[in-house]
Amino acid sequence: MAHRALTLKYRPQVFADLIGQDHVTSVLSRALESGRVAHAFLFTGARGVGKTTSARILAKALNCEKRNAGVLKGSDPCNACTSCTEITSGVSLDVVEIDGASNRGIGDVPRISGRGVHSFIRQLNDIRSGARKGNAVALMKPVAEKLTDEDIGNLAAYMASLGP
Repeated sequence: MAHRALTLKYRPQVFADLIGQDHVTSVLSRALESGRVAHAFLFTGARGVGKTTSARILAKALNCEKRNAGVLKGSDPCNACTSCTEITSGVSLDVVEIDGASNRGIGDVPRISGRGVHSFIRQLNDIRSGARKGNAVALMKPVAEKLTDEDIGNLAAYMASLGP
């Protein structure tokens, strides 16, 4: 049997298991239940408070086959479908965890941009402050360059439909 860190072995798999993060879990749960999930979330806090765990549970809930099919109600992922088990084991192609401490410069942007449907960056504070603006622009630029006039019109109509 391969060694596995205790933090990974006992990592919470549903929002209810996150201890001391009621304010985070309630916001994420309401967003998932109402179907109004923001396009991005910024998890901040000291080491060990559950930022990565919260992001992983959110990614599982967004990709859960049973939730998307309407079989499972609520905000928690089923943890049984293919998507959930792949995300839990770290082999999902739809969820990419990017370690900001290892991907610090502009040169890393082409490699990490557009890798997955749901990606999150850990340790963003380790990215050099001089490269932050460049990284944001470099990550947004490939997406913007791929948009057609029709895509931009559809996006504008969708944003207008959301209201204030």
